[in-house]
Amino acid sequence: FAGLGSVSMWRADLKNIDGPSEPKLPVPVTLLQTIFCFLKVDEEADPLHYHHVCIKGALLTGFWFLLRSIEYLADDSGYFDPDRSLTWGDVSCRKDGHIIPLFRIAEADTICLTVYSGNNSLETCTRSLARVPGSDVCVVAALAAVYAAHRVTFKSHPREGDAVFKKNKTAAITRREISTLLKLAADGCGIPHARIASHSLRRGGATQFVASGLSDEHTMRHGRWTSTAYRAYVFGHSEAMKAALMKAVHLVPCLERN
Repeated sequence: FAGLGSVSMWRADLKNIDGPSEPKLPVPVTLLQTIFCFLKVDEEADPLHYHHVCIKGALLTGFWFLLRSIEYLADDSGYFDPDRSLTWGDVSCRKDGHIIPLFRIAEADTICLTVYSGNNSLETCTRSLARVPGSDVCVVAALAAVYAAHRVTFKSHPREGDAVFKKNKTAAITRREISTLLKLAADGCGIPHARIASHSLRRGGATQFVASGLSDEHTMRHGRWTSTAYRAYVFGHSEAMKAALMKAVHLVPCLERN
């Protein structure tokens, strides 16, 4: 419609009326823990066990590794691109600083992912996270559980080209499935579900790291942002504001003109 002035003007007016889309809200860890209460991750005999273990692994991997959905899930149609999305060939394990075979993933104290970051000039990156003993949101433990569930369910080791997160032997978990699950959980907690999607995991992880005191530089690097655009992903933490207020009320700043 570029050459049709009246149509172009109508589209511009419609866009002004509609206004900019609202950004997605970050998912907090507590929302993930709420979802985990309904997953059958400890019931190996249940037919849904493998699928639910993969759901938990996908949620925690997207959250803590700050991944975009295309980097570890199938698209909404169910298509999974092994050249762009996470396969078992992209997962490596370490124990005490030494690389160990993937079949020993249960012993790993660190997981390293090779991630294709196609949204900027970084392209292929590696990112590592350590095991957090005793935590129900530890991504290393979750990935080890996915590997173990595959062996139990399909009586074989995953192949290098296999998607890490699958609903059955052939189909990978989709972005829509993760988004729908997050929206249902958000509805139950009184959070507007229209503002929640799979990208909320990336926002939630970034917000969690910043709230913990991780520097802007390290947050940007871990999330593979090459500009300060990542700041739009991070929501303020009330405890940080409380600490700043306790200092601010006792300060008398000396101000320069302009």
